[in-house]
Amino acid sequence: MKKLSAFALAGALTLSLPGLALAQDAGAQVKAGAENAADAVKDAAGNAMQAAGEAMKSAADAVVATTDDLAAKITAGSSADVKAVTETTNVKIVPLSSLTAGGAADAVNNAVTAHTDWMTTLRTDVAANAALNAKLEAAGYKADQVVYADAGEDGSVTIYVDDKTS
Repeated sequence: MKKLSAFALAGALTLSLPGLALAQDAGAQVKAGAENAADAVKDAAGNAMQAAGEAMKSAADAVVATTDDLAAKITAGSSADVKAVTETTNVKIVPLSSLTAGGAADAVNNAVTAHTDWMTTLRTDVAANAALNAKLEAAGYKADQVVYADAGEDGSVTIYVDDKTS
């Protein structure tokens, strides 16, 4: 009887071993699936962050077409490094009167007034740059009329001037 019980137990164990191996394999598959899903979520989040960053950069680098666009750039508080402008730098001077009026009539004036420290630094830097100052004067403007400087990807600089003041 003991031999029969031992054979029965051995048979039962033999039959259950493939099931244990499958169960262990299923656990590994679930773990691998969860890791793959986590990696996919992480990749998607990374891609979304990169796209958001690129969209923000594109918005910041967008062409200034209206006075509201310019006011937003002034409010952002950063400008091209006008100290780097030389005689060979391509400088475009854009008077405010050439921009399409935005929804807020005094948007640019309000932005300039709200950021006087930053504006003073910009204008001081423009006045201190002989090459840029010469280009402004040749176009009939002065450093104290500059309200924004925008850097182009090609190294050019666009200077926005308030042509209503003198």
